Amino acid sequence: MREIVKKILEVVGSKDIVFIGTEEQDGIKTIKPDEIELYPKKFENIIVDDIEQLDEEKMRKLAEMSDCVWVLLSIDKFIRKIDSSIEDMIGKGEFKNVSIQEKVEILKNLMKGNAYIANFNLPDLAIAISKERGKIPSEIRSEPLTSFFFNLSMVEYLKSKLEEVKRERELIEKELEREKEKSRFLNNELEKIIKEKDALAKERRNAEKRWRREITKMLKERKAIEENYKREREKFQNELESLNKSYNEERARLQKEIEKINKEKDALAKEMNVKLEEMKRNYELERKKLIINFGKQIKEKEEQIKKMNKSYDLEKKAIEERFGEELKKIVIEMGLKLEEKEKELKRLKGE
Repeated sequence: MREIVKKILEVVGSKDIVFIGTEEQDGIKTIKPDEIELYPKKFENIIVDDIEQLDEEKMRKLAEMSDCVWVLLSIDKFIRKIDSSIEDMIGKGEFKNVSIQEKVEILKNLMKGNAYIANFNLPDLAIAISKERGKIPSEIRSEPLTSFFFNLSMVEYLKSKLEEVKRERELIEKELEREKEKSRFLNNELEKIIKEKDALAKERRNAEKRWRREITKMLKERKAIEENYKREREKFQNELESLNKSYNEERARLQKEIEKINKEKDALAKEMNVKLEEMKRNYELERKKLIINFGKQIKEKEEQIKKMNKSYDLEKKAIEERFGEELKKIVIEMGLKLEEKEKELKRLKGE
């Protein structure tokens, strides 16, 4: 439960009281703003959370339901609305009442009563609107609503104007300080520029003198170079003519030599062709002779090979026959020796 609601309940009690708002409050019946017209019952006290949510018809119903209505008011929210109205007045030249104030005035007129500010030393206040026959506890009557709104508006307006003047003064002082700093900076820069200008002027004069000396020297050197170039060019021209003459003479001589060599080359080529034809003929004759001789040699070799094969076969047969006879002899001798060994063995066993 909100502290402001607790304070109101401590003053008026928790019987025959209802809370109108969107949030439920513990220990007190809560009615949503859209449900006001559904309650025909009257209450001794009604607490309204946000009167700006109620239109004129709902406020008319509210005036019929109770003799005392408590409208909760957030100081911060109310001051923001006052600031907005002041800005409109400054910007557009017209002052508009705060909607909360308008709603309270409408409800007060509908109830034909008076409105007072109940201050419980909390961030939120309560506006108590009571019919003429109703009673508001004397301990919470602080001041009439109209004087409160007026005083609060004037105080906030003057505070805002004072803050605005302070901000403008600070901005002007900062701007003045920036201008002073800028002026000092510009003066320093101007002094630097003047010094640099004098130094550059002096350097320019010295440079002009140096350039004049350099230009005079360069002109003299250029004249000497041109004269030297002229002499060298004439010398080169003479040498070139001499070289061209020598080249033409040597070229003519070489041309004659080439013609002579070409003639000798043609004669030598003819001679070489004749010799080459003769060599070809000799080569063919020698080739034929070699082929014939080689054929005869091959036949002779083949005859020799045949004779050698025949001789080999005869020798092989003779060796096989001789080896067979010797093998038989060896077998017979081994058989005899074996019999003797067996006899000797039997004799030894008998003993």
